[in-house]
Parts: sequence; C-alpha cells; structure tokens
Amino acid sequence: MSQLDDSLVTFSYEASWVGSELERQKRVYFHELSADDDTTHYFVFFDSAIVLLLLSFLRFNILNWVCCNKDIAGGGGGKKEKGWKYVHADVFRPPSYSPTLLAVLVGNGAHVGTAALLTMISNVLNVSNTMVTGSVLTAFIFLYILSSPIAGYVSARLYKLWAGKNDNENATLYKLWAGRSGNRNATLTVVALPGGALLVFCLVKSFLAMNGGAVASFKSLLLLLLLFGIIEIPLVFAGYRVGDTAPCITVPTKTSDVIRPIPESEWTSRKPFVLFVGGFLIFAMLYAEFHYVMNSLWLSKYYGTMGFLLVESLVAVIVCAESSILICYLQLREEDHRWWWVSFCGSASAGVFTFLYSLWFLENKMTASGVLSVVVYLICMAMVSILVGIVFGSIGVLSSLLFTRSIFGMLDIDEHSSEDGSRTASERFPLMTDSDKTLDSQ
Repeated sequence: MSQLDDSLVTFSYEASWVGSELERQKRVYFHELSADDDTTHYFVFFDSAIVLLLLSFLRFNILNWVCCNKDIAGGGGGKKEKGWKYVHADVFRPPSYSPTLLAVLVGNGAHVGTAALLTMISNVLNVSNTMVTGSVLTAFIFLYILSSPIAGYVSARLYKLWAGKNDNENATLYKLWAGRSGNRNATLTVVALPGGALLVFCLVKSFLAMNGGAVASFKSLLLLLLLFGIIEIPLVFAGYRVGDTAPCITVPTKTSDVIRPIPESEWTSRKPFVLFVGGFLIFAMLYAEFHYVMNSLWLSKYYGTMGFLLVESLVAVIVCAESSILICYLQLREEDHRWWWVSFCGSASAGVFTFLYSLWFLENKMTASGVLSVVVYLICMAMVSILVGIVFGSIGVLSSLLFTRSIFGMLDIDEHSSEDGSRTASERFPLMTDSDKTLDSQ
C-alpha cells in the first residue's frame, strides 16, 4: 500500500460539445422530466380512481332507487312517513340566506375554474411553459379575462331562477323582485373577486415596498387595471345580459307559498361532520400534485408534470360532484330542503384544508426569514385557498342542482301531494311561526 501511495498516476479525459436547437429553458425542462420519478403520481392516481369508483357506485345506486320508486323512509306501522319526496314543494325555494352572495360566488367560481382548466390544457399543449418565468401566470390572466362572460352568465341564470320567473305569470314578480337587486348582483359579480384580488396584490406590494423588497412595476399594475376596466367588465356584463335574457331554468315542481318546517333529526348533528368529509375527499385527490406545486412556487423547484395535475384536477371535479350529490341526497332524505348553501359549503371546505396544509408547509418546509416573508406567504395562500373554495363550491351547487332536477323530474307530483295532503295541518306544519311563512326578501 505504501508503494501505491507514493506512485503517481497519470490519466486524461476528453469532452465534446454537441450543439442543440432547443432553447436552454426547454433543455432544462426535459432534463427535469427525465429526473422526476413518476411512481408517486401513478400511485396517487390509482388511489383517486378507487375513491371515484366508490362514489360513482353510491350515486348509481341512489339513482337506481329513485327510478325504481323504492326510496321512502318510514312507511307503515302508523309511523310518520318521511323522505325526500315530500319536500317537492320547497326543494327549489331560493336560499334562505343571501341569494345574491351565493349567485356571485358560484358565478365567479365557475369563471376561475374554467380559466384554471384552460391554463392547464394550454400548458399540456406546450402553448405556455412552466420553465419560463411568469408564463403560466400570464396565460392564466389572459384566459381569465377571455372567459369573463362565464361569471356573468352563471350568476344571472341562478339569480333569475331564485327570482321566481318560472313561467309568464311570474314575469311581474320577477321585475319587482330583481329590478335594482339584479343590478346589484351584476355589479358584485363584476367587482367582488377581481377587486379582492387587486386589493391583495396592492397590499402585498405595499408590504414589500415598505421593507425594501422586490415589487412589481407601476406599469404592471396599470396594465392590470386597464385589462380589468376595458376588457373584463364589459365581458362580464355581456355574459350577465345573455343569462338574464335567456329562458329561466325550468324546474319540475312548483314552490308553495308556505315554507315547510324542517323536522328535528340526527342530520342536524351530523351536518358538520358530513361537510368536513366532503372537503377532505376533494383535497385528498389533489394533495400530491398540490405538494409539487407548492415546492415550485415557494422552494424554486421546477414543475414539469402539468399533465398529471390536469388529470388529478378532473378527478377532483368528478369527486366533488359525486360527494355533493350524496350530501344533498342525505339532506333531502331528512326533509331538509335548505340544500343550496350546504352544497356550496360542503365542497368549499376544501379551501379550508388547503390553507391548513399551507400552514403545515410553512412550518415544516420553508425557511422564512422575518415577519414580512411570513405575512406575504399567508396573504397569498389565503387568496389561493379562497379561490379553491369557491371553485369547488360552485361545482357542488351546480351538480346538486342537476341532481335535484333529475330526481324530482321522475317523481309523480300528484301522487305524493295527495299522500302528503292526507296528513292534518298540525302534522304537516307543526309549530308554524310567522317567520316560516315568509320568504327571505334578499
């Protein structure tokens, strides 16, 4: 060994450089793709597929029971009958709390979800590139502005449905109820979410400027304001106009003048748990990809698997719709016809899990230095969580609306009206109060 240690070994190597027509950013992109392990992505996709199949199976059984006309809880033995069929005169009643707010949230949620989906598709088609700084954000802003009519259209259709214009006889009622309120709904649809986003942007910019951090230029802020004022606002109002002039969404049942009281049941105590499960299932579908996205946003790591994110997002949308249908069915089965906000909150709770995960990420993954970094991080992630919540909340409301229209369209209204009418007034409407006899004026 001593002789080897004293020996001098001479070696040489040769390197050759081969030119490439690909740009540097694209070469880095393909390098990151080759280095990324796809096993985790496939494993998560397999788990998501199992959950999706289970929820689809449950939803199929529900529709099968409805079609076979077997789903009536209770029945004989002198017990009071109950079930979803007996709320047919109240199921399409407007939300008991702020229909305007719900219409604005659902319209903006459909808008943001559409823009996000188109952004992911554009990246998969290589129109935008995650390796190019700001490319995905630019594509999202561009597609968000182009898809602005969706917000106005969806908000107007829902607001018109709740206004009560289901036939020509209610045309006067609609004009009286939705005159100035309809204009307020259109204005809130235009300014609520974009205005909040611009406020957050200015707030973060102010925090960074006060502490000497890097901030966006004044030209960027001015450009955003011009895009918002010149392009987006007219497009949203145009979509609202189309939705307002379109025929009202038809529903298979008529809403009674007297609000049906909601009986006491175990559903009231179980509702918070059911809403928790709905949001947890949605977030579980996106957890793995969201982890990679967070690493890309805050830890400066490349993210090149937008295709997996697109697939997982579509699976999460389907799971959101399926879980919302199940929650709506469980609620109607207990003769609780106030399903609008429950469908929204049950799916929107995914935003709560998103923010909780961001807190965990801040504590365990990031090395934030100073209060400023933490404040900026929390503000940005709170905005992201709100967007996630309203997107999935809108999916929950729209899917539940389609579900209720389907099952009550299969129902023989005359038969069940007579069954319900066989009970006395005290049995059908116990402890009726004056507040129960009036609709929410909002």
